[in-house]
Amino acid sequence: MRREGSPRLAFAIQLALILLVLLVSKPDKAGDFFEYGVTTVAIASHGTPELRVEDAALAAALSPEPGYRALFLSMRDKIARGEQIPMPGLYRGRDGIYTIHFFAYPVLAALPFRMLLEAGAANPFKAFQIVNFGALWLLGIVMFHFFGSGRRAFAALGLVLLSGGILYGNWCSPEMVTAAALLAGMMLFVQGRPLAGGLLAGMAAMQNPSLAFFSVFAPLFALLVARGAERDVQAPHWGRLLAGAVLQGGLALLPFAFGQWQWGTPSVIALYSTDRHLVGLARLCSYFFDLNQGMILAIPGMLVLLAGAFPRRRRGLALAAGMLTALFMLALAFPALSAVNWNAGGQGVLRYAFWGAMPLLFLAFWWLRGRAHWPRALLGMVFLLQAGAMVHAKKYAYTQFSPLARHVLDHAPALYNPDPEIFFERSRNVDGGMDLQATAVYPQTGQPRKVLFNAGSDSVDRLLCPAGQRLAPGLPVVELRGGWRYLNAAPACLPR
Repeated sequence: MRREGSPRLAFAIQLALILLVLLVSKPDKAGDFFEYGVTTVAIASHGTPELRVEDAALAAALSPEPGYRALFLSMRDKIARGEQIPMPGLYRGRDGIYTIHFFAYPVLAALPFRMLLEAGAANPFKAFQIVNFGALWLLGIVMFHFFGSGRRAFAALGLVLLSGGILYGNWCSPEMVTAAALLAGMMLFVQGRPLAGGLLAGMAAMQNPSLAFFSVFAPLFALLVARGAERDVQAPHWGRLLAGAVLQGGLALLPFAFGQWQWGTPSVIALYSTDRHLVGLARLCSYFFDLNQGMILAIPGMLVLLAGAFPRRRRGLALAAGMLTALFMLALAFPALSAVNWNAGGQGVLRYAFWGAMPLLFLAFWWLRGRAHWPRALLGMVFLLQAGAMVHAKKYAYTQFSPLARHVLDHAPALYNPDPEIFFERSRNVDGGMDLQATAVYPQTGQPRKVLFNAGSDSVDRLLCPAGQRLAPGLPVVELRGGWRYLNAAPACLPR
């Protein structure tokens, strides 16, 4: 007689073997690797996140890439000189130098890093991949319990990977861990395990503070699931729900407490790298629908799945769940909208939008969970759409326009007026600050089809018009924040 735990054990082993095979890929030192890498070295070396000269030296020795090696060596020298801000991303506190991002993710990577280092591994920074894939493995185990089926758990995990996971799985930054912990945390909450869910989501919130909203929305989802009387769902225990929410919220506050203790401000990032005036409808639309990095690029098939899996027999409950999901996603999005560096390093979809889409995936999985048979034809279409989205995302860097954006700019430039920073940096193929005196043109050669310029500068006249002339009035111009303007037509000039 087969034991009850054997299917779960078989699934866990199969998933672990698959992820071990994926470890042959190289770690991608993108995102905020400079901060996370050296902090991991510090924790593995002396058990604290305080950055010392020897930590920077070891990070440089383990970084064959000329750019990173030069950064770490410069950091070593500046720490030795006692500079207040040795490098961007570092800040001197009351008892040492720390990165401005919290050290929860490096704590997870420190043990595998040390083990790899002591074993003589060529690249100990593969520890970040081990952490990322470990989070995927844990998510898979939670999915097995959520669906009660290894086959369905594999399918759901495949959709997570095809919704951005394969883009960020190898990153030496916490995007994959955040997404996996958020989704697993929600599943645990609705299965009556709020303490485990709160712990997972709280750990993710220590690296991405906007996940603090999880403590509000996860209990509400648990109540909705219980109201729907789905299988194996009992009435939620209020005390445990509250304890899970408090645990998650308390963990989310730890980075702010650390910042207040070290720097006298809850967040150096909020102080220097955000601007509340940037938050608005334009940024919100960019977060969800931008043709270069918007969330829509990562989840076109998931939207089809939601439409096809809508539980019509429980229309009221489904609509309530949809509204709650939308509110949760908005809550996760709004803090990100204040980022000064909006065209930040990413792979296809904006990194915040990748893990910010997890509540939508949870909604789709919840609706599928109640079905005796999954719609195979619909799922086949969804997998094809998601695979196409990932192929598209792999075709360009964050300093280039996506193929989709280029197509629109070539044929209907007036229909796409992105955030100025996105157009400025991608049209010039550089990652740098906005220059009020500069003009960005698409395409770079030939007849301009779209031009970005600032109303306070005459650079557009000097670039596009003969000497002594200026742009003619009455051209189709779109006004944006900060005095930026889009000209969506070939320029016409008149004498000054």
